[in-house]
Amino acid sequence: MFHAVVEPRGRRMTEPVDYGSEVTLEKRPWLRRFYWLAGTLALVLGILGVFLPVLPTVPFILLASVCYARASNKLYNWLMNHRWFGPPLRDWKRTKALPSKVKVAAISMIALSAGISIGFLIPLLPVKIFVAVCCTSVAYYLAFVIPTR
Repeated sequence: MFHAVVEPRGRRMTEPVDYGSEVTLEKRPWLRRFYWLAGTLALVLGILGVFLPVLPTVPFILLASVCYARASNKLYNWLMNHRWFGPPLRDWKRTKALPSKVKVAAISMIALSAGISIGFLIPLLPVKIFVAVCCTSVAYYLAFVIPTR
């Protein structure tokens, strides 16, 4: 994955790795532009998720990597080698599992935001039921379908 280089003062630096073999560019230009746009939107939402507790960061960054893998070799390599976003992406690629503390945090945020939305923000009962079912489904998927490491 990363090739560590140790400088004389003991500081570790990493050289970027080319992930071009993982990229399958879309042949149709209009669809490649769509993937680029969707990846960029997902990346922006993922960055916002760092600061806003109701937006999950990792799923949006994963979506951005999938879109960039079909849109641009350069953007995919940038994202995979990024200082903050690269490690969780490479970890997900390697293990296909989430740490238990990430699962607990995600499910807690789902419960908190769903509880506030259902309790105070959504006036219609059918919409409350829909939100409850969606959030419960996602929490179940996180808790029992995605492996824990």
